[in-house]
Amino acid sequence: MAVDFTKAVRGGVMLRAAMPASVPRAGRAAGGARGLARRVLRTLLGPVVRRLDAHMRLAVDTSQTAERVARLLAGGSAQAPGRHGLQAAGSARLMRTEADLGTEIAIWGPDGYVLVPAEDARLVAAMRASPVLEPGTRRVLTALLRPGMTCLEIGAHIGTLTLPAAFAVGPEGVVHAFEPVPRLAALLRRNLETNGVAARVRIVEAAAGETPGIAMLHVGAPYGHSSLLALDDGEIACVPVALRPVDAVLQAGTHVDVVKIDAEGAELAVWAGMRRVLAENRDLAVLIEFGPSHLSRAGIGLDAWLDTLLADGFIGYVVDEKDATCHALDPEKLAGVFSVNLLLLRGAAGRDSGLSFA
Repeated sequence: MAVDFTKAVRGGVMLRAAMPASVPRAGRAAGGARGLARRVLRTLLGPVVRRLDAHMRLAVDTSQTAERVARLLAGGSAQAPGRHGLQAAGSARLMRTEADLGTEIAIWGPDGYVLVPAEDARLVAAMRASPVLEPGTRRVLTALLRPGMTCLEIGAHIGTLTLPAAFAVGPEGVVHAFEPVPRLAALLRRNLETNGVAARVRIVEAAAGETPGIAMLHVGAPYGHSSLLALDDGEIACVPVALRPVDAVLQAGTHVDVVKIDAEGAELAVWAGMRRVLAENRDLAVLIEFGPSHLSRAGIGLDAWLDTLLADGFIGYVVDEKDATCHALDPEKLAGVFSVNLLLLRGAAGRDSGLSFA
């Protein structure tokens, strides 16, 4: 950030100092005049100062998170955040890309620093190996998005795809990000704030589903395997979470350009809860995860799953994570994969994206 909040604005001290201080009265007339002046100033400036003070209090928390990451990574010489959040500080020879913050590990990636839950050892290891977990999907997502667009992300996790989406849509665009795991939703919020794009993202701390209510979420290890369906292994907790249909979150008539769904087996429930959004947005691109194990736990066959998704005029492709090439969907080739992201296009979606199709 351009302002060192921790030195000048901690607790709003700087702003409160701008208020007229009380002084002893030197006489009835002078004191009355000064008292009147103070009352007038308080009346005029009070509401403005209180609003600014509140904004600064919020900014202090974000600033402290960003400064702590920068301080640990740069040995105390933090740089101001740039286009992609905080810049990796220090000389090129001694450039550090990771910092242990205790409960989180800060890892440098193409969109800034991402705070990763330290207890999720598999996620930490994966991001140490490559901060971009799904490079092909990331390239497809950012190619589809333009400044001012609206993106809907179901299963935002800690923001590894939310961040590039937020940068792609720019200040005039918006990303609606659903994340039901409380720990991940909290880190998602901090990652967005640390990298300066929180204003572009509307976080929905809930699971997307067909009908509103409360559902039990099976929290997995790693966290990314958490699901509304019972897990075969690796379940570490089962917690109640809010269940909200997309159609109930977005107002009728909301224009949506791109949807990303990673629901760990609950894809068709998400789909059923966004029928109005699907009907209102004919030129739509959808990125959706496919995994045979998810379908098995959901009790859904591949043909029925695909028939539901492709029934409204979508054309399907398989995203190659190595080079982002989109291959024509062949259901027979899906049976042997562990997990893959599919791209569904309808209308004019993706026409000017520059994506490679095969």
